Amino acid sequence: DNETFGLCYLEAMSAGNIVVAKKEDGIDGIIKNNENGLLVNADVKELAKCLNKINKMDLSERNRLQYNAQKTAKDMTISKAAEEYIQNITKAC
Repeated sequence: DNETFGLCYLEAMSAGNIVVAKKEDGIDGIIKNNENGLLVNADVKELAKCLNKINKMDLSERNRLQYNAQKTAKDMTISKAAEEYIQNITKAC
């Protein structure tokens, strides 16, 4: 519930897992709902619905999410993070 960035998300994504994360908790800047993972509110019923959705997904949809997750994780380098950080700082100034 109180996860910040969480390297475990990227590790799971790089392994080709479909990641389910909490909405509005920081990681939603990386995980895009229904694109490279799934985002839910911190609610047991919503999480259960999400897991059922994954169980009912056809193979092509699962493969698409897994491929996008792996691509996202691969693109998350220290250099890219530093570039984005500098861009965000300069925009604020």
